[in-house]
Amino acid sequence: MIDSELFDQMLTLAAFDQAITVLFVDDGVYRLNRETGEPVSTMETAGLLELLAFYDIESVWVEEESLVQRDMNLDDARLSVRTMLREDVAGLLARHDVILGD
Repeated sequence: MIDSELFDQMLTLAAFDQAITVLFVDDGVYRLNRETGEPVSTMETAGLLELLAFYDIESVWVEEESLVQRDMNLDDARLSVRTMLREDVAGLLARHDVILGD
């Protein structure tokens, strides 16, 4: 399940017109998967992920190496995401004033 406190913080910032970027890395990429094998978590996660678009959070990334290491691809994703190489993550983080993490 996605950390609801972290998610609340993101949605609050987005409600005040702050630019939000979401990056899924390591085991966090499993949250994007349609078939997690955890029905309750899946329903909760699916609902939260749908809120991203509602709050105009469109900058959603996934680290490509994390997908590959877990034998996943973007066909498995619940929402539209863009891939980023691990070597580019530091540059993405450097462009943001505030970083929230799980």
